[in-house]
Amino acid sequence: MEKIIPKYNIDFKKEGQDHFFLHVKDRTDKSTTAFTDPHSHNYYCLNFLYKGKLPHFSDWDNSVISAPALLILDIDQVHIHTDLGDCQIISMAFSANFIHGQNKKIGDYIESVFSQTHIQFSTKELEELDKYLQLICLENNRGIDRNLEIIKCLLNVVLIQCAELSDKLAKKTYNKNNIFANFKNVLKKHYKSNRQVKFYADKLNVTTEMLTQVVKGACNKTPKQMIDERLLKEAKRLLYWSDITVREVAWELGFKTDGYFNRFFKKFEGQTPKDFQREVL
Repeated sequence: MEKIIPKYNIDFKKEGQDHFFLHVKDRTDKSTTAFTDPHSHNYYCLNFLYKGKLPHFSDWDNSVISAPALLILDIDQVHIHTDLGDCQIISMAFSANFIHGQNKKIGDYIESVFSQTHIQFSTKELEELDKYLQLICLENNRGIDRNLEIIKCLLNVVLIQCAELSDKLAKKTYNKNNIFANFKNVLKKHYKSNRQVKFYADKLNVTTEMLTQVVKGACNKTPKQMIDERLLKEAKRLLYWSDITVREVAWELGFKTDGYFNRFFKKFEGQTPKDFQREVL
């Protein structure tokens, strides 16, 4: 999809390339500018909004978020950057390798936080989080002498607290063998070419019954629902953000004909892809 909607990647394998970035913008900082072209990138972003309000354009969800809040961007999530105006924000960006693999539980918290576009805080909740955010800022300000292990540990705390403050964590349960997480990873790679539940079960070396049980336990959806939702999300992204034709979207997503794609889209959205595209133009 990055050939149609730009994807800006940082080569984290390059020697000396940072895996963690931090920017603090107070209400007097006028150095940031809007980036209004739709795009995605290969790193996570957390934007803690202390003061002000701003539009948050993420996929097709366009909301005006008021402080105190957390604005969230997942890896590969299509979005645009707006003029931050006089907002006060602490922004953190980090690679998947920077945060994953530290312990088995942190993946659950990451999944909870990045399954949503924003989290609304109370003033007290942001004040509690700010204690750890200020410690991250303090360590990061040491420049070349900063200790990334300290930042990782503090970021873990922040992610855990954000997950617990969101109402989604309580609804999620995870299989001890990480079948659900692995299913999502395989789905991300193969959703365009494979839509059969058995394909994913075989990839994970489990039965279709086991996969269905685990997925339903984790998110109250069937694997087929998740496959269809992933396809629908990508279809809406392309129809919303790009100027390609419906036929080209169908081809990009692996549909054999645009007629099949039309029937698929209308089944879930109640309108044709063309009608959806007209509405958002």
